[in-house]
Amino acid sequence: MKTTLRLLLAAIIFLSLPKGAFATHNRAGEIFVEQINGCNSNMVRCSIFTYTKTSSVQADRDTLTLCWGDAANTCVQVARVNGPQPDPNLPPQGQALANDVKYNIYIAEFSYDGPDSYIISVTDPNRNGGILNVNFPGSENVQFHLQTRFTLFSGQFQGCNSSPLLLQPPIDYACVGQVFVHNPNAYDADGDQLTYELIVPMQGVNSPVPNYSFPQNVGANGGCCLSSTPLTKSASWPVRSSSST
Repeated sequence: MKTTLRLLLAAIIFLSLPKGAFATHNRAGEIFVEQINGCNSNMVRCSIFTYTKTSSVQADRDTLTLCWGDAANTCVQVARVNGPQPDPNLPPQGQALANDVKYNIYIAEFSYDGPDSYIISVTDPNRNGGILNVNFPGSENVQFHLQTRFTLFSGQFQGCNSSPLLLQPPIDYACVGQVFVHNPNAYDADGDQLTYELIVPMQGVNSPVPNYSFPQNVGANGGCCLSSTPLTKSASWPVRSSSST
């Protein structure tokens, strides 16, 4: 089976601002879904991975709202599961990484009524401020949204299914004057053929962010030269603006 990964975050360029100038906290994220309890089971496990701004303490999320995309529009609160837990009555605090980045994991399980295709999603206020190509100069007013379309197979005839897992963290740093390359390094346990497609980021289910421009159309980039290659499974472009990620 061929699976197309629609990459949202590789096409975001950030403006260089003084430390503390960003209004909020969401940097990047992904959703991974897998069938559990055997191929004849309708139960899935969903893992949400987010990368946020460590210093945005007031905006830190120890829980996220996950919507399963079923007919009943079931949404649940999912607690964070990684990092230190100084208070046993509260979820763990996430893992602090270098450069003011925090890595967060949230895991939940759900049993669907039967095989079908479901859009699983998470929406959280808000994105970082200072993003040049998302509703500039008010990117901090746009919701951060992750979604994936997951197909639950009939185990008797089609076997198990899982979504691809991105092995390369979506936190990158580019240098002005040098070509920037991002390879998500996706892995699919089912052996599906994987291709990539850059799309406009979302602010809600199938709802694109406002006032978006692809990186090659921003500022000093002057229409040059974003490319993506299915063979190497990477996206690249020359960096000519102040900074990018």
